[in-house]
Amino acid sequence: MSDNVFDLSGLDLSSDIFNSMSAEEKEAVMQILNDAKSGNTDIYASIMSEDYEEVPVDIDTFIEDNRYIGKTTRQGSTIYPYWRKVLRNIFDPKNHYTEIVFTGAIGLGKTTIAIIGMAYVLYRLLCLKNPQEFYKLQENSTIVLAFFNVNLELSGNVAFGKMQSMLKESPWFLEHGEIIGRKNEVFVPDKNIKFNVGSQAEHGLGQDIICVKGDTVIKTVNGDEKIEDLENKIIFVESDDGTISTACTVKQTGTSKEMYRIYVEGDFPIEVTGEHKLKLKDGTYKKAKDLTEEDELLDIDIIQ
Repeated sequence: MSDNVFDLSGLDLSSDIFNSMSAEEKEAVMQILNDAKSGNTDIYASIMSEDYEEVPVDIDTFIEDNRYIGKTTRQGSTIYPYWRKVLRNIFDPKNHYTEIVFTGAIGLGKTTIAIIGMAYVLYRLLCLKNPQEFYKLQENSTIVLAFFNVNLELSGNVAFGKMQSMLKESPWFLEHGEIIGRKNEVFVPDKNIKFNVGSQAEHGLGQDIICVKGDTVIKTVNGDEKIEDLENKIIFVESDDGTISTACTVKQTGTSKEMYRIYVEGDFPIEVTGEHKLKLKDGTYKKAKDLTEEDELLDIDIIQ
């Protein structure tokens, strides 16, 4: 589907959705249909432009066109016709899937198709003017695309790694995000959309920003590492009880922020920024700059 042609075949005038519309809305829909018959799609384009910076192409164009993921799929020739049919069904405007499960033997291409589907979902999100507003989220909310597998290594290396390779080969995505990192390059989308990699339910829980000095040593699943050596890498932090954090991206956020030295009984002091949130024993969080001597902190899993 080109940018100037719109697929209205999914519209069912007998549906509950159409019947629930106001008289004005029904009139607009009928006007769109009448205009479309004559090749005029100005009204439809005007409606779409309310929410979209760019009207999304259909799934076939997304797969085949080199501007999107055509380079990775060799213009769609590497995708079996059966899977093309499945993807068309999933993203057909008449269907409203909220959950998709692929089953079958190893080697059927389930992971590849899931990655393509997720890439298309990401593409449609990035086409929106404001994804958070469109989905009625708070303005500063982060939209997360999660990659889960039976363990963290598979989560990071299988689906997430393949999708990263696909996105970095796409001119369109490179215009709508950035590549971070030097040794381990990672594509990061625009519009506060992020990736999460995990293997357990708690890896998908809420995330926050941790601000510490570059020479601070933390426990990761790969051993003890200095923060400054992990810049632009996706890591997993491990606590003393074996709990693994959600995927974290290490970034330098400043060079001259006021630092706070926190002394914990029985441990070495740590230095953090004033905005760094620390968990108290009552389960709440408090910024370092707001802590008092009466506050009791949980154990801190940062090594000095």
